[in-house]
Amino acid sequence: IDPTIKPTNFAVPGLELGEALQETDPISLLDGLPVNLPSFLMPYWTEDEPRTALDALIEAMQGDLSAEQWAFLWLGANDVIFDFTNYEHITGDVLLDETPTPEEFLSLYKSILSTIADSNATQIFTFTIPNITKTGFFFTTLDLSLLLKTDAPAQIINADDLIPLHVAAELYFSVMMGADPAVLLGSLMPSEVLDLDEQALVIARLESYNNVIRTVSQEEGAHLIDVASEFNDILDSNYQLKSGRVLTRSWFGGGIFSLDGMHPSPTGQALIANAVIEEINDLLEQDIPLINIE
Repeated sequence: IDPTIKPTNFAVPGLELGEALQETDPISLLDGLPVNLPSFLMPYWTEDEPRTALDALIEAMQGDLSAEQWAFLWLGANDVIFDFTNYEHITGDVLLDETPTPEEFLSLYKSILSTIADSNATQIFTFTIPNITKTGFFFTTLDLSLLLKTDAPAQIINADDLIPLHVAAELYFSVMMGADPAVLLGSLMPSEVLDLDEQALVIARLESYNNVIRTVSQEEGAHLIDVASEFNDILDSNYQLKSGRVLTRSWFGGGIFSLDGMHPSPTGQALIANAVIEEINDLLEQDIPLINIE
């Protein structure tokens, strides 16, 4: 492995699985961002030549047939994330209608992975999807108590309920303007709370997707990196570094997630990267050093 080789990112922000097979003009998806950002992130797209994300990947790998081409696919998270992080937050029963069924996910994922497997990719690595209900985007009653500086959440909200970040932000600013936190919490709508049954729906749908990823990866000869298992273990408990620093999933300085609560922080990215490095070292007998996150 040559550390001087720069990888190319073919991801389109927010792209869902089916959209990876649709011709896309990413420039239009990034309106309002700096003009040079799309070309910097996605050099294989131009405004006058829409193409699919998959086509761009295949074209790039065919550019230099003499070099090893490694493809890394982390797909499927956006299909669930967007239905539980939008500002009109839907309830769990709608999830089943708004996200691909396991059968639809199988068809889409197999189409993408088989196309890459039939290309000149030397190695293909696939990733499972972690439990998004364990991210910093969802506030526990303890998180809310810290945010609102009151013990009202523990007294009013069910202990297992989760509150999305945008709802927590609205609560915070209302309390700062003088509103009574107990009254606000007591008037939360069901669509503003992810209860235990809804969490179970999310987890079940994610697991059905992960089962597809595991099965298709084996069929297509891809190397599966089970990020879900690795990362979920970290999110389920506090992760203590040798330095004594403790990492948690909490939005409040937990250290694993960025301020949007969903994307990992540099430390969180390093934890994931180390899991990937360990798998590559084991699978391909490499000796890539781990990232120091102390």
